Amino acid sequence: MRRFLIILAVLIATANQPATAQILGVGPVEISNISDFNLGTWGIGDPAIVAHMDLCIYALVTVPLTSYSITISSPGGYILTSGSHQIPYSLYWDDSGAGNLGSTNGTQLSNNVALTGQMKANILSTSCALGNPSGPNARLTIKITTQDMTNALAGNYTGTITLLVSPT
Repeated sequence: MRRFLIILAVLIATANQPATAQILGVGPVEISNISDFNLGTWGIGDPAIVAHMDLCIYALVTVPLTSYSITISSPGGYILTSGSHQIPYSLYWDDSGAGNLGSTNGTQLSNNVALTGQMKANILSTSCALGNPSGPNARLTIKITTQDMTNALAGNYTGTITLLVSPT
């Protein structure tokens, strides 16, 4: 049985700050609740991998933010690697807002291409703890098909993505 350990590290950035794992950015719109995806192990016969990260997108402004864009990039594309071996993955963004996450599958993202017109930034709290309803207001989903996992060689696969959120 082939087993895989898969980790996708998440770096974050804002329009005004370089991406690092420690900086949440300094700008009019930011992200909190970021963590790495640890996708665990996978073996032949297991289902496709689907994992979610619920995030808080918030605006540091006193007037409502019209909209924001999200750009998620990874060197070489959305691919996990283990040495020279690769597993492709897909990313989806759900901006349904607090209390509604998961009501849609989200919009499939393309590497380093901005998804514009996102409307649900919180203006009351950097942790999305305030508001009606309160709670995370965006969801990042990673999907890896069963076929792609079955075709991959056993190993520890990793990857890095950078999230850039900008006011529009």
